[in-house]
Amino acid sequence: MSNVDVIYKKVHFRHDPRWSAITGPSAGDVVLCVACVIEMMESKDVSCVRKSVALAGVGGVLKRSPGAIKELLSQDARVGLHFIASLLGILRSSEDSATLEQGIQVLVHLLLELQSEQFVQDVLNDIHTQLSQQASVRGFLPIFTFLGKLVDVLPALPQTLACHHASPVQSHVHGSS
Repeated sequence: MSNVDVIYKKVHFRHDPRWSAITGPSAGDVVLCVACVIEMMESKDVSCVRKSVALAGVGGVLKRSPGAIKELLSQDARVGLHFIASLLGILRSSEDSATLEQGIQVLVHLLLELQSEQFVQDVLNDIHTQLSQQASVRGFLPIFTFLGKLVDVLPALPQTLACHHASPVQSHVHGSS
């Protein structure tokens, strides 16, 4: 399933071609449009099944064509941040476990591939803000799962979390016991 084109045909025509790439070996080329992924993830009109398929496609591109998405996102850091924010939005808004798991896997793999301290810091700041504004822990399981998987692949992350982002995490962990 991860060998699927990742475009949103309904809106793809209006996207600048520089945000698209054809990846993979010639027999299994896959078209990926970063702008389409952003629009799909942010749209309430796109089903969780379609979002999950798109996330599987992004994950497939990350695995089969290392550097392809990094190359697209390196054109403009703002688009990279928007792309990552749209994926984080899935962790906040989806209730479908398959979509959540796909979103977590793609985010971890993407951040690992991008190797950008700035992108990781922006993700942590976004999560910090979310945790600070919420009274309930119920919706944060996907965020904590994502952070746990990110800690597993980024050895310096626990130090950053402890130094800069500990208070909201601690208050929610201790408040839920």
